[in-house]
Amino acid sequence: MWTEQVFLPAIQSNQFSMGEPDFDLIAKHGFVGAVDFPVALYFEELNRKYPNCKFILTERENPDVWFESWSNMVVSVTQTTNIGAGILTHVNQLSLYFR
Repeated sequence: MWTEQVFLPAIQSNQFSMGEPDFDLIAKHGFVGAVDFPVALYFEELNRKYPNCKFILTERENPDVWFESWSNMVVSVTQTTNIGAGILTHVNQLSLYFR
């Protein structure tokens, strides 16, 4: 769902797009919680749709610590996708979205 409704439309249009994730689809599959990216981008929509939901905000010591963490995650995703880029083109496109 994230790939089809959020990431690929943004990649194909060559512009940033928040897309329209289907939160009911996520809940229908039994998921009752989510963490980090990309769901964190939609906290306002989630709060409107599920007014009794809970959010846990964690903070880093400073922006440099946060950026190092984010950078490590992006590098681990992009390195992995570069290995199988020819076979898993949709995964390679996802790594481009992170970049």
